[in-house]
Amino acid sequence: DGGTTGDCLARANEALCARNPMEMFVTAFYAVLDIETGDLAYSNGGHNPPLMVRRADGTVTELPRTGGMALGVMPDLAYDEKLAHLDPGDTLFLYTDVITEAMDREGREFTEARLQRSLEASVLQPVDVVLSDVTRAVTEVVGSAPIRNRWVLAAEAVVAGG
Repeated sequence: DGGTTGDCLARANEALCARNPMEMFVTAFYAVLDIETGDLAYSNGGHNPPLMVRRADGTVTELPRTGGMALGVMPDLAYDEKLAHLDPGDTLFLYTDVITEAMDREGREFTEARLQRSLEASVLQPVDVVLSDVTRAVTEVVGSAPIRNRWVLAAEAVVAGG
């Protein structure tokens, strides 16, 4: 319908709030990439900030935050839009807290810092290898802790979904 990515999230939020008798919420990251220029317009509705992996120098940085709240929490929320640029070969890595909050048997989390290190170690690899490397890194930390099955299913869903 036109408008910004923030406008789209605001409309989605209104629709969820209007039809949400169980008061559920959802996090969302919405972006539009111009594949010719590499320009990325994006808004975030309470989701983990994606990580930008720069192929040229191997840096992994958090995409600047837009500050949006999860969708379905309350009506009449505004969602800001920000702009970024992806160069050829750069990757935008989206993930959920199921990955970063996966715990070992002693209750220690995988963490965002460990995820960034895992991405830095595989920066020149194809996307399928990056996903395998991240999955392996989380598996090594979590080991046989009971929550393992939950994050493995989430990781498999991401791989299956593309």
